Amino acid sequence: MTEIALSKPAMIKTSTTDLIAKRYRTERRFRMYGLAALAVTGAFLLFLVLDVVSRAAPAFTEHTITMPVELAASDFDPSNPAAGDYTGLAKETFRTAFPTISSRADRKALNGLLSSGAGDDLRDAVVSNPALIGTKAEADFLFSDEADLYFKGLITGVTRQKGGTPLTISKSGEVYQISGADLPAGTVVRVFDGALKVTGGASGALTT
Repeated sequence: MTEIALSKPAMIKTSTTDLIAKRYRTERRFRMYGLAALAVTGAFLLFLVLDVVSRAAPAFTEHTITMPVELAASDFDPSNPAAGDYTGLAKETFRTAFPTISSRADRKALNGLLSSGAGDDLRDAVVSNPALIGTKAEADFLFSDEADLYFKGLITGVTRQKGGTPLTISKSGEVYQISGADLPAGTVVRVFDGALKVTGGASGALTT
C-alpha cells in the first residue's frame, strides 16, 4: 500500500500567514493615515491660532505721544488736584506742536486725533505727585481710536516714496498749492515737521 502525503495543510498555513501579514500592513497604513490626518489638522489649527493672535495682538497695544506740559499752578486746586481740566490741557499742549493750524475746522480735526481720555495719565501723575504742579513735566497723551488704528496700519495702507523733484509750496488763504510734481489725490507730502494731503488739482497746481 502506498501512502501519499497531502500538502493542503501547508497551503492553508501559508495562506493564513499571508492574511495576517496583509492585515498588519493594512493596520499600519491606517495608523499612518491617521497620524497624517492629525498632523494636517494640527497644522491648520496652529495656523488658525497664529492668525487669530496676530490679528488680535494690536488690540493690546496703544499709541501715545510724549510732550512737555506746563503745569501752571493757576490751573490747579492744590487741595483737589484731580479736579483739573487735564483733557483741555492735553489738547492745548498738543496744539502747540502745530502752530500753523488756525482755522476752527483744522483745530477740531487736530483735537480729534487725541482720545477723550488723553489727559487721564497726566491726572494720575499729578494726583500721585502734587509736587508736579507749577513745574514742566513730560506726559503721554493717548491717541484716538481712529488715529491709533491708522498708526497700526489697520485703516489704510501707506506707501512711502522719496520725491524725485523739488516741490514748490505756496499758500493762498487756507489752501496750499503744490507744484513741481504730478501727485494723485490722497497723497501725503511731508513738509518739515508737518504734512499736507493732496485733495485735487486747480489751475495746474495741486491743492491741499
